[in-house]
Amino acid sequence: MRTRDNLIKVHLTEDESERLKSYAVACGITQSALIRTLIQGRIPKPLPPEPFWAMLNELYIIHSGLQCIDKQQELEAFILRLQTAVTLPERV
Repeated sequence: MRTRDNLIKVHLTEDESERLKSYAVACGITQSALIRTLIQGRIPKPLPPEPFWAMLNELYIIHSGLQCIDKQQELEAFILRLQTAVTLPERV
């Protein structure tokens, strides 16, 4: 397990501080996690709205009702690509 022993203090304007806080909240991560993600060359995405997750659940219900294994696998691959595109941080 990694230890994070290096504390870095950064001075921000009020506006910068608010933007950092609001973006971290929108992404569902801490401010520290946001900064670590950014310095790793990735840009986190804001959490999708609730209807996205409801629709994703509907797709899984459709998936489980399919009789053809090939179609199940095709839909499963699509669901995973969709979730990845919407939720995973982008590489810079």
